[in-house]
This record gives sequence, C-alpha cells and structure tokens, in this order.
Amino acid sequence: MTGVLRTDLLGTPVVGSDGSKVGTLRSVTMDVRTGELRQFLVDSESERPTSFERNGDGYLVIPASRAQSLSEHLVVERGGGR
Repeated sequence: MTGVLRTDLLGTPVVGSDGSKVGTLRSVTMDVRTGELRQFLVDSESERPTSFERNGDGYLVIPASRAQSLSEHLVVERGGGR
C-alpha cells in the first residue's frame, strides 16, 4: 500500500478474506514518526459477530497488520469470531 494517500482510501469498501462485506473505510491512523499504518476505522452496520473491536464511535478497529490487499476493496483477514 505504499504511495497511497489517506484521502484516496476513505470510502473504500472493506471485505474479509472470506469474501464477506465488512464495511466502509472511514479513517486510518498512523505513527507520525515512522509513517507506519497502525489501524483502519471501518463503518459497519452489520451485527454479525467479528473478531474486531468497536471504538467509542461505533467503528470497527482493524489493525493494519490484518490488511491483505488493496485494489477496489481493502481485503482484511477476518480471524476468529465469524
């Protein structure tokens, strides 16, 4: 995902590695010292159990380490809790 601007990512559909819809990317956080992506905040209306936690605003918090690919969708490893 090198060279991708934050503004280009916002609104990107997020899907699980199993093909299921997770939600829509609303924000990304990064380490300002290193430029390393930390996490993605995803808007999801699904009540489906997930291994991702929700923050105080109700967004799913997905660690950047769970990102597998980015093209028309951000694909993330869903992990347990399906």
